[in-house]
Amino acid sequence: MYPFMNSGGHIAVLLAPAEREVLRAVPILLRNRSADPGDPAWARLRAVGHLDDPDAADRFGDLTAGMLESALTGDRDRLEETLEDDLLDPADAECWLRAIGEARLKVAARLGIEEDGWEGEAVEAELVEITVLRMLGFLQESLVAVLSERI
Repeated sequence: MYPFMNSGGHIAVLLAPAEREVLRAVPILLRNRSADPGDPAWARLRAVGHLDDPDAADRFGDLTAGMLESALTGDRDRLEETLEDDLLDPADAECWLRAIGEARLKVAARLGIEEDGWEGEAVEAELVEITVLRMLGFLQESLVAVLSERI
């Protein structure tokens, strides 16, 4: 069974209790993002406007950081506010999608995952973080599919 489906102009949320529990942790995980350039999650989620010019990239990041953080905070807040809802309007579903994507990037960065294809690699010990990353990927993919049907 898929965790989302279209329902009369809205998105029906059919999450298992464990999936809702993982999503409850997403805003907490994302609010605790440090501004430490040594943190791989911070580096991955920072806007980079100039790939070939580190000084210009730093200036661009400084100028856009506030706007980006404001938008991401809004998405996290909507996820948290609507997490118990059984129906989402499309705008709230898109907030969920962006917050889930941000969480996936943060977890993947901290695990050192930088490219697609990691899912097929053998993992010696199934880390909790890998399980969470897989679940977030499934939820994100399912939500993208349902939102794409609306186009």
